Amino acid sequence: MALSNPRINFSIHTIAPYARATKKIGDTTFYKGQPFGLFRVLGDASFNLNATSVQLYGGSSPYAWASEITQVDAEFVCNVKESPDMLYSIFGGADINKTAANADGSVVALQNGNGDSVFNATTGIASATIKSGSESDLKFDKYIIVATGATAVDVYAMTNLQFSKVTALTYQNDALKITAAPLTIVTATAVEVPNTGIELTGGSGTIALDTNDTAVYSTMGAHGGISKIDLGKEGVVFPEHGMVIYGKERSSGELMEIEIFKAQAASGMVIPMTEGDFQITDLTVKALFDSDPIDGSGVGKIATLRAVTPA
Repeated sequence: MALSNPRINFSIHTIAPYARATKKIGDTTFYKGQPFGLFRVLGDASFNLNATSVQLYGGSSPYAWASEITQVDAEFVCNVKESPDMLYSIFGGADINKTAANADGSVVALQNGNGDSVFNATTGIASATIKSGSESDLKFDKYIIVATGATAVDVYAMTNLQFSKVTALTYQNDALKITAAPLTIVTATAVEVPNTGIELTGGSGTIALDTNDTAVYSTMGAHGGISKIDLGKEGVVFPEHGMVIYGKERSSGELMEIEIFKAQAASGMVIPMTEGDFQITDLTVKALFDSDPIDGSGVGKIATLRAVTPA
């Protein structure tokens, strides 16, 4: 009988993490066995079974008489070149909060920073809202309102990333102020923050701001949805999960699948912002022993398929 063709695996196609227990990511709840999603934009990956062993030495021989493996550190490492919500939830322990798509854009509501007089429904600014007809002027930015007097404020912007969008915006000084002159806050009246698509509405009573008190708000133009990813919160959990990895289909028709029954993030994650390049995140997960997986038992399994020519 002739030798069969050698089994050859080639490259990587996708990785699908799945829930081992009920887990909520954003506004979606996932149940045992349900996939969180699909990683498709991938770099190098490897499933490593790193063993340690002990050797028996004795007598005059400088060589070991016997050797036995004592521990196997099973891990999967890969480069992920995309950043869906599940990346941050599974490997960063993040809480995800979703904002639905909005063709007009969105505003993250006012919050007081220094003091509490700026954002006040009666004696301060009651709201920061989108000015009707100026939706296209909304920038992706975070703004800081600083009280300069009892009824006056200046506004600062954290970035000039979209200053050229529609109606141009410019900094007035190195402190990132965008208002050429302080804005006057008037009872129950809206005043525009020029060229930003936002207006500030005064409270219902007599305006009485404390100088140097601050408040913040954020804006974004028309969007298809926003993910607010909170990292490092108290009680952070890195969930155990399963993983199914598929190799690329070869021209010969050969296929390969690796499933890890019980995966655990082992090294956190890096969120690179490389100059002039795309994000590539290196991930390491430990493959742990599982006595009660959905399919099989142990650490994982590999399935391969040889293609045959139909009769």
